[in-house]
Amino acid sequence: MATHLNSEIASGRYLGSVEECIRWLKATFLYVRLKSNPPRYGMPRGLSDAEMDDKVRELCLKRLHDLGSSGMVELAHDGTTIKSRKLGWIAARYCIEMETTAAFNELDAVSDAPAILTMLSRASEFATACTLRRAEKVALAKINASDAVRFPIMEGKKRAKCKTTANKVRGARSAVGAGETSKVSSSRGFTFYRRICISHADFE
Repeated sequence: MATHLNSEIASGRYLGSVEECIRWLKATFLYVRLKSNPPRYGMPRGLSDAEMDDKVRELCLKRLHDLGSSGMVELAHDGTTIKSRKLGWIAARYCIEMETTAAFNELDAVSDAPAILTMLSRASEFATACTLRRAEKVALAKINASDAVRFPIMEGKKRAKCKTTANKVRGARSAVGAGETSKVSSSRGFTFYRRICISHADFE
């Protein structure tokens, strides 16, 4: 919900206040689902219309504050006016989830390439699109051990093994950058995952 709400705010056309955000939410299919199955969304059954409206307001305000704390929107001092910030516009433009966008706040002006790659590899979008298979671990470990990889995954001073989905995403990107795709191209699904990881980005 937060991601969709941010997109509407970033468009600059419809949502510029808390009340407009609440009216928007009540016009979505989510509102229909909230009324038909409240427990699914942490609400009790049997709420009156007024009580449901209060719950919807509470939910909307929580998501707006989440967006605000992530640096994606700015709430005015009066607590009613809302406008998109640059980070929110970028998230809306490139369909980035709020959790991933919030992670950009962990970076600063002196963050190096490994730190940026690590942050991007942990994006929630990859967590749902990629899975790490046992058969891929050896190949990805070989890639990470290759001298051709510019930014290997490290554990202390040693090159790490591939243990997580984030490691796989990072390894897939490293494989393409280092020209080492032959070591994993035969792994089931690797071509698909590689396309997910790099189709819209070029970090070289």
